[in-house]
Amino acid sequence: MTLSMSLIYQVLCIAANVVKAADVAREVEGGVQLLNPGPIQLIVAPDVLSFTIKNIDNCIGLFKICYVFEPTKSRDELRRLYRNVGGSCPQDCCTLWMDLESKAVFGLGGEVHNNNFYGMLVEGNSITCPRYAVNGRSNFTVVKLPNCPVIVDVAQLPKDEETNDNEKSDSSMKWIIAICVGLGLLLIIAVVVGFCLCMRLKKKPVYPANSVRQVQQTTLPPKTNGSPKTPASKKTQFHADSPATNDDD
Repeated sequence: MTLSMSLIYQVLCIAANVVKAADVAREVEGGVQLLNPGPIQLIVAPDVLSFTIKNIDNCIGLFKICYVFEPTKSRDELRRLYRNVGGSCPQDCCTLWMDLESKAVFGLGGEVHNNNFYGMLVEGNSITCPRYAVNGRSNFTVVKLPNCPVIVDVAQLPKDEETNDNEKSDSSMKWIIAICVGLGLLLIIAVVVGFCLCMRLKKKPVYPANSVRQVQQTTLPPKTNGSPKTPASKKTQFHADSPATNDDD
């Protein structure tokens, strides 16, 4: 029973994590709030990309995000030209991060005021690699998030039918994966429980029907036919004491 409850708990945790990973961001007042690590597409102004981390007094952690650079340049060429081609991002991405503990930034201009931490990527400068955008849309990968809200300023989530269909497809796929994982673990539970029941039944002794019948026969007293027989010694004594017959009569 304890093993079954433990496996069920693991199924619920896995399903919760899969559902949680389906929501990477949501639109809020002033932009888009990043919720969980993962890939995301945003509509951002072509000239400035900026981030706001709110309420930093009680905030710890590191904010790290990757953005796709222009495909006209190779990664080696970008490394020679720009400073923010980090190693922790995919091959076609450049790196940005904001450290809440030291208030340091990488690939961004940063400042702190009104209990908020601001980071800004100015497009077209000679230090950071250029961001690739098509129709105002850019692809990002959120790597790490602190324990406080991170907002992409003046950004929007795409809302066309193609994007919605892709999001629905991704969400459906994650639900299918969660259900398959749950069914697989439930099957393992059933196999384990069945094995335990079989082992418990094998430990109980089971007597064959013939052996039980033989045991019953040996415990019954022997049957006698008619009256009990007289011992031989008594018969001999009876004949010796009887009077002798006279042949002369």
